[in-house]
Amino acid sequence: MLSAPHRGRRSQCGSGGASTALRRSCRASTTGRSTSRSGTWPDYRLTCFFIDRDCRRRGVSSAALRGALDLIAQGGGVVEAYPRDTQGKKLSASHLYNGTRSQFEKAGFEFVRSKGEFNCVMRITIEPA
Repeated sequence: MLSAPHRGRRSQCGSGGASTALRRSCRASTTGRSTSRSGTWPDYRLTCFFIDRDCRRRGVSSAALRGALDLIAQGGGVVEAYPRDTQGKKLSASHLYNGTRSQFEKAGFEFVRSKGEFNCVMRITIEPA
């Protein structure tokens, strides 16, 4: 679990993390079609963030995203994520457990396609450190 400390009025924030999965550990990526819609399967998937309720909207998920990408850079690979495309609207933080499209764009991810009504597929290739 990655954390980013923040001192607030009521409590100290230090609880946040990003969930990642290797391609070989995801059953859906090894069954069915031989490639994804984009042509290749990702090496890693960033699937969700856990941020303590008292620490939301303070940059903790962005810190967790940077930490996850730093860890992935040790070996490199294609990373795929499925963030919420808010289209500039402010939403309840409880609906943003996948992160937001703008957050991933700031981290260098590129939009691949829409995924349902509210989410999208984004990718980045991380070179080995």
